[in-house]
Amino acid sequence: MPPKIKKECSHPGCHELTIERYCPECQEKYGKQEQKAYDKRRGSSASRGYGSRWSKASKAFLSKPENQFCVLRLPGCTGIADTTDHIDPVDGPNDPKFWNRDNWQPS
Repeated sequence: MPPKIKKECSHPGCHELTIERYCPECQEKYGKQEQKAYDKRRGSSASRGYGSRWSKASKAFLSKPENQFCVLRLPGCTGIADTTDHIDPVDGPNDPKFWNRDNWQPS
């Protein structure tokens, strides 16, 4: 695969060439601010529907023998599932797919 073409850093006034959005210097300065702003807009896990009800349902799902192993097989994964994930992303706790166990997977 051909190498990525370098482009100018996205931070206003910075003219460094990079293959990422920001050059390493600007990423260090401004990347963390963007992440904080995203987290603030996103809301807490409880506001997204992952409160005590989800915690209990997730633990019950993972306690079943067929759901004890992670299906993602990501690098560094131990193979033992410790979270429940939605296969098809949901739009919040009012989405009908949120509580549909057929849309859950061990990860």
